[in-house]
Amino acid sequence: MNNKLQTTLIIIGSFFIFFMFGFLDNLRGPLIPEIIKDLNLRYSLIGNMLFMQYIGFLAATIGTGFLSYKFGLKPILTIALALLFAGIALIAGIPQYFILIITFLILGLGLGLLEIACHNIIILSISQKIGMFLNLLGVCYGIGSMLAPLYAGSLLSNGISWQNIYAICLLPIGILLLYHILIRFPKFDQKQEPSILSLITTAFSSEMFWHYLGLCSYTAAEIGIAVWIVEYLNEIKGYNLFYSSLALSVYFGLITVGRLIGSFFVDRIGHLKMLLLVSVSAIFSITIGIYGPTQLAFLLPFTGFFFAIIFPTITASFTNIKKPNIQNYLGFLFTFSGIGGMIGPWLIGVLGDRYQLANSMAVLILYLMILVITVGILFFLERKTNAKNN
Repeated sequence: MNNKLQTTLIIIGSFFIFFMFGFLDNLRGPLIPEIIKDLNLRYSLIGNMLFMQYIGFLAATIGTGFLSYKFGLKPILTIALALLFAGIALIAGIPQYFILIITFLILGLGLGLLEIACHNIIILSISQKIGMFLNLLGVCYGIGSMLAPLYAGSLLSNGISWQNIYAICLLPIGILLLYHILIRFPKFDQKQEPSILSLITTAFSSEMFWHYLGLCSYTAAEIGIAVWIVEYLNEIKGYNLFYSSLALSVYFGLITVGRLIGSFFVDRIGHLKMLLLVSVSAIFSITIGIYGPTQLAFLLPFTGFFFAIIFPTITASFTNIKKPNIQNYLGFLFTFSGIGGMIGPWLIGVLGDRYQLANSMAVLILYLMILVITVGILFFLERKTNAKNN
């Protein structure tokens, strides 16, 4: 099997992995109301469960870059898929809160490994139009995210338990695990393994830090909506569970459509210009969706269209930083993404117990205001660098 075919097969595998990534990552939203009722949990306890998932995610993203140098990307992907399989099996087999805490930690580890490994595959395999391919990777995530609420909502309406809804996912994960065990991986052109100390000491330049903070604040907003929109629309806005779950599908459907459209324009228009435009638009959409009348609550899931290109475009912008082997630092970037994903929904849940969910959702606006500020600073740094070069 030649190197080109091997590369094509693992890129295809990465796209399918990201489809399942989005699917599994967003089963939580429509299933949270059922888990709350079944196990009699408070919002803060759900927040703690999600917090543990992102602890696992953080641990994985921090270590994946170094592990991929020592063992290669194939073992990383295989271990990640095995962790997902084990975590889902535990959720389906032992539906207790303490077990959920452990299993969401396991799922976080698996998803974190997949995040870094799949992005590294794209960056090391594609020499041009990285922004486009990373957005297409995000499209696969979005399709999975869009279908998850439809899948969960339809099965719940037919009396299928939330445990069995998770159990059915064992089949596609098992197929992906077998696929990546059987295919051969090409040898990627990576330079000598950097030391942990050298990476840490060079990972926090001004430009890199603002990318970290920007992605952190964005992920807090994206995951915050994904986790709580079903409960918010159901309990606060008065939508029934079916339409609340449908809103989550619409949210990720618009993220998917937006990434597909944006993939053809983001490299032409410019990464930072696109980021500033969509970030400001998202603030208006969320604000009206939360504080406007019930008839305008549809703007909350519509925010997905503005969110669409943010994650992959920040990643693409980060890889354009003039630093040798910039992909080595993706672990730090995605670690901050994990911090945002951990804090975002957790803080909404904790504040929801104290000040009611209707008020705690306003934290989403704060997250996006931080994103706008970071993009503005990156604009300033870019112009300053261009002025020096000219």
